[in-house]
Amino acid sequence: NWIWYGTPAWKGIQSANLSKTPLLTVRHQLVTAKEHQLDFNQLADLYGKTAILLSGFDYPGLEEHLGPNKIKALWVKNYKLAFKMLNRLKSKAFFIEMDLRINYNLKKLNLSAASFNRQSFAQVIPDFTLFLAYSPTIDTGLYTEIESGVEQLKNNGTLAQIINQYQ
Repeated sequence: NWIWYGTPAWKGIQSANLSKTPLLTVRHQLVTAKEHQLDFNQLADLYGKTAILLSGFDYPGLEEHLGPNKIKALWVKNYKLAFKMLNRLKSKAFFIEMDLRINYNLKKLNLSAASFNRQSFAQVIPDFTLFLAYSPTIDTGLYTEIESGVEQLKNNGTLAQIINQYQ
């Protein structure tokens, strides 16, 4: 038995056997260095620029626009490097990530949110809801117990309190 997180928007095992109760809504943002606001109205505005992306993550909706004569990809291994490269490349680059992870990592790295511009990236990577994703062979009793617990955490506000700690 295993439990992970997933959404119907993804492919594979992380889009199957999802919990009944949603956990949170994920919103992707385009981040730039404060002194270099990027006018982003359509994907073509990003062509010729460098997207700073985290290794190991998928970027559905963006990936088909990466490559020669399109958007350059710079894959980095962590958030510290992503923010460092964003400041180094200035107007030539942008960083794409989930809002919750941006907030958490800015705090963790003691970086000021005011040092960066952020705008919605929903026209490329639409907002989606995360759920728990269960092993296809999960024990029925364990599944029922977890589902009940998650619903209780959501209803009594505990889930929102946990998520707000990362905002």
